[in-house]
Formats: sequence, structure tokens, C-alpha cells
Amino acid sequence: MTISYSLDVSKARFCGFTKLLGRWKGSIYKILWREFLIFCLAYAILSLIYRNCLDPEQKIIFEKIVVFVDTFTDLIPLSFVLGFYVSLVVGRWWGQYQTIPWPDRLCFLIASYVHGSDERSRKIRRTLGRYAILAQALTFQAVSTSVKRRFPTPQHLVAAGIMTKEELSVYDKISFVYGKWWLPCHWFSALATRSRKEGRIKDSVLLNGLLRELLDYRNSCAIMFGYDWISVPLVYTQVVTIATYMYCIALIIGRQYLDPSKGYPKNDIDLYIPFFTLLQFFFYVGWLKVAEMILNPYGEDDDDFELNWCLDRTVHLVYLVVDSHQLKHPKVSKDFFWDEMEPILPQTRHSAKFFVHPQLGSAFDLEVEEAEYIPMDELFEQDVEENVYNGSVKRGNEYRPSLIRRLISSGFGQSRRRRTYRRENSSGSSGAQGISNPAFESNNEKNVVSNRKVPLGTPTSSLNNTIATTPSHGRTSSASFRPNSLTLQKCQTYDLHEAERKTQRLHAVNSAPERSTDVRATPVIKSFSSPPVNTVEKSELSTEELFSEDDCLEEDSNQTETDTILMPPIPEETSKASSVAGVEGENITTNENPLKRLEDVQHLMNEANKVLKELKFSTTSEQRQESNHHESCCSAKEESSDENDDLKDIKSENIKSGDTTIIEIDVNKVQGPNVSSKE
Repeated sequence: MTISYSLDVSKARFCGFTKLLGRWKGSIYKILWREFLIFCLAYAILSLIYRNCLDPEQKIIFEKIVVFVDTFTDLIPLSFVLGFYVSLVVGRWWGQYQTIPWPDRLCFLIASYVHGSDERSRKIRRTLGRYAILAQALTFQAVSTSVKRRFPTPQHLVAAGIMTKEELSVYDKISFVYGKWWLPCHWFSALATRSRKEGRIKDSVLLNGLLRELLDYRNSCAIMFGYDWISVPLVYTQVVTIATYMYCIALIIGRQYLDPSKGYPKNDIDLYIPFFTLLQFFFYVGWLKVAEMILNPYGEDDDDFELNWCLDRTVHLVYLVVDSHQLKHPKVSKDFFWDEMEPILPQTRHSAKFFVHPQLGSAFDLEVEEAEYIPMDELFEQDVEENVYNGSVKRGNEYRPSLIRRLISSGFGQSRRRRTYRRENSSGSSGAQGISNPAFESNNEKNVVSNRKVPLGTPTSSLNNTIATTPSHGRTSSASFRPNSLTLQKCQTYDLHEAERKTQRLHAVNSAPERSTDVRATPVIKSFSSPPVNTVEKSELSTEELFSEDDCLEEDSNQTETDTILMPPIPEETSKASSVAGVEGENITTNENPLKRLEDVQHLMNEANKVLKELKFSTTSEQRQESNHHESCCSAKEESSDENDDLKDIKSENIKSGDTTIIEIDVNKVQGPNVSSKE
């Protein structure tokens, strides 16, 4: 068992360790006295031979040998080699102590998790604890000589009550040449699982915690086997041992006192007892003996671990926890400091001398002089010319397009898109990504019509007003229209709003009051028609606003006709602004009967629909000609710009002439039979 002297050194005092020098058990004298005696005898014999048995010539030869050996003795790096070896062994020694399996935690879990007050529950708890004892006993028996002397065979374990005869028969039947110390852990896990099935362990989580603790207990036993199997490399131990003993032999020869009259170095005085040589031997060999003693702490040295005591403690603790005191505790009552907010433990006269005040910091009682703050004016830094930074600052959020995006946006990318569009038109494909989409097709057709403004003076027109259909956006989006769930929801919302607007419009027209004939309102209402997924309505505008709005629409649209067809506008939510119906209901004044006025408006709308059909046919034929002759988009853009100029001229003439007519056109009526009409 380890020799403890902690109480003797609990208080540092003058010559505190001198009391320890008189101990014999576990001391350096007990393990070193044999080697020290042999060293002294060898030194004395060699000295006597030199002084009394050798002739003058032999003495000269012996003296030369002594000087030579003493010269090269200090070349042996014994301090480094031996110091590193001892530090390695001490670390290993403490690790071996930490791996000793202690069954305390496992027993606590057995007592807490395995419930039941009947005889079988008690048997299960005691058997689980006994399996833990058996696993520890088999491990100690394999690695410790002291435990092996106590239990030489498994029959001794049966006689000691750690193992039953039935368990011994099962143990002997299992043929396993690598050691069967793990078998009790297997029995433990099987019995714990059976207890869970029988309901004595209430939850699988409790069973999991119990088995985890068993695995930790088993790992400790396995690490003990590992320490016993894997030792410090024998080569290192041999090197240290050879270096130490060769150094001692060199001390016996090289530290002999020679005749001072011959003038050898370090031999000015002649002594019979070499005190410092004996101390040097004592230190180095004693250091080696310490490493030898703690290299295997499972042995029988004074400072080895007493595993027999550990085994006795385990047996006592296991049965005490899992059976005698299972789920038993003292009566719960109020503690001594029940009514005190700041409990203080009492002090004796001797302990009061060592009373320590609360730790408030080492600088708590420090008095600081000149504690006033410095005025802030003295802390401000003055502007200096060399502090001004004249370099450029890189913007962290600046976007730099990639090479592929720059190529697409260049002229090459645009021409590539145009050729792709012509091939698609020539092959008769429509839609996006190979899927026919009616909304996409109708949107493309409307965009073609909206980008054309034809003067009404041509043979294909019979109206005196300007009719122009434009997209519902001021800026056409470059993304293709792909219907999804969000788009369908917007379409449904649009249908509901459109039905509500129709009802309001009819109510406003029917309920409009009649006014005098000499009062005429000249509102200019411009209606924009769009695909059934989006609608933007414009309110009443003045003449100047009409021209400015047209200019803005033409300037903001930087895309060509082909780009507009390829990239239809993204559907947007229905505008929350006031509708055209509301504007019409408030501003339209006429001296005619409302029914007659509705007939006139319907007649104008029918004529406008005829014009739109002709425009659609003309634009479709132009597109086919462009795809057949591979004309460039630039020519189409120039033609569109010329038509826009002519359209502006016609607008200005109509407005100057004072002929104003309220026209509201929906292109949906001319897009085909599948598109819903709008009144």
C-alpha cells in the first residue's frame, strides 16, 4: 500500500522534511542499501590494492588508468537520460491509478433503477452487484501478484463467494484463450435487459444509462490489462540501466585518491572515504530505483497499489448500496439554517485564527491619488495633414458582373438571342422550355401589337382617334413568363377585381346625372390592355400629360421588338389605385341619354376591334417575312420609331381639332375564342 506522509507535511516549517528522513518503510534506504554497500566495498577494495599490493611500476599504470577514466566520466549524459525516464514512469504511474475500476457509480444506478421489494428484485440487484465484483476480481487476479496469491484459481473465487458453482461451470465451458475477464460484464447486461422486460427497470432510458456506466466500468478493467501488457519499451529501460551502472563503475575507478606528491590534477589531498562520490552514487542509483519501484504499481512494493484492499472495499460497498440501503435515506426535516437568510458556520478557537475574509480583489483596498478625470479638451486629437487619406476606397457592395453575363449583354449575345428566336419561329415552336403556354403566346401577340402605333389615316383604319395598346409595365421585364401557383392566385384575384369593376362601372354610368348641353367634359382616358394575369388602369389625364406620358413610355423602353417578344413582362399584383370606373363615374358628363351613349361606345369598340384584327394580321405577316429573309432587328426598330412619330403627329392633330371621344379597348376580345371578353 502507498506510504502516505501528507499529515507530516501539512504545514511547512523549519526542516519540515527532516522528520521524513528517519522513516524506513517506503524509504530510499530500504531499496538502496544493498547497492550502496556493494559500491562502498568495491571502492575500498580497489583503494587497498592500490595502496598496499602494487609495486611502483604498477602504481604508475594504475594512476594513468584512473586519470583517463575520470576525464571521460562526465561525458555520459546520465542526468538527461535518467531524468526523462523517471518523468515518463511517474506519469504512467499516476495514469495506472486513475484506471482502477471503482463500482460506486454503478451501484448507485443499480439501487436507483432496479425497482421492486420482492425477493426476485432483491436477487437481481445483488446479482448485478456481484457481477461487478467478479469482473474486478478477475482483472486484479490477472495483473496483480498480490491478488493472484490470494485467489490463485477460479475455485478460490467460488469458495470466497464471488462466483457460484453454476457460473463456474459456464465459465469453464467457454473456450477462449484470450482471457475471460469480460464474461461477468456480459452476464450483467443480459440480466439488466431481462429486468427491463419484466418491468423492474421502468424505462429504456434508465436501462441505457445503466449499460453506459457498465461500459465505463469495463473500460477501466480493459485499460488495466493494457498497462500490464504495454510497458515502457525495454530498450529504453536497458539504456538507462546500463548508463547508470557503467557510470557507477567509472566512479569506483576514476574517483580513487592518488599520491599527492606526484602532482596529478584533482589529487591535491589524500582521503580514505570519498564523500561526494558516495553522494553522487546515492542520487543517481536512488533515482533509478524510484523508477524501478513505480514502473509496475500492481506489484508488492511498499508504494504499489493495494488492490486487495480495493477488492474488499468493493465487496462491502456493493452489497451495502444495492441491498441494505436500497432506496433508504434519513427522514427529511428542516435544516439548521432554515430561517436564516445568510447562514454562517461556527468557528472554534483554533480555526478562528485561520479565518479568511471574502475575496474582493487584491486592489480593493488600494488608495489612488489624483483620482480626478482629465478635461476632455486635452484628449481630443488635432487634425494633421499627414493623417488625411487621399487613396481610393473600394466599395464593398459594388457589383461586378461575371464574364458570361457580360458576353450575354454584349452585341454578340443579343445577336445570338435573335437567331435563336428566328429558329424557334421558323420551327413553329411556342411557349417556354418546350411547353405550350397559352398565356405566354397571348402575351407575345399583345406585345407585338402594343409596339406598333399605326396612324388611322391608312386604309386599314376607320377611326379618327389614336388607338395604342402598350404593356401594363413602364419597363418590360427581361425574365420570361412562367406560370406557377403564385401566378394562378393572381389570376383568380384579378378575375374577382374585374367583376367588381364591371359592376361599379355600369352602376356609375346608369346613375350619372344629366347636365346641360353646353357643358362638355373632355376627359382623355387611356386604357391599357394586358394579359389576363395583370391589368394597370390609367386615370384621367390632360393633353400635356398625354404627350409627356407617351414620350416617357417610348424612352424608357430600351428593348427591341424581338426582345419584347422573347421576354414578356413579369406579372405584377393588381394596382390598388383608383380604377377607371371610378374616374369615369365622377368625370364623365354628357347631355345624352345613358343608354344611347352606351350604344355609341359599343359601336366604337366594335370598330376598334376590327382595326385590331387587321393590325394583328399585318404584324403576323411582317414577322413571317422577317423570319424568312433573316432581317435584322434594327430595321424593325427603325420602322417602329417612324410609325411612332407619325402616330404622335396624328395625336396632336386630333387633340387640336377638339374632337374627343372616350375609348376603352381590351385586346382580349381579339386574341381568340379562349380569352374572356371585357365590357
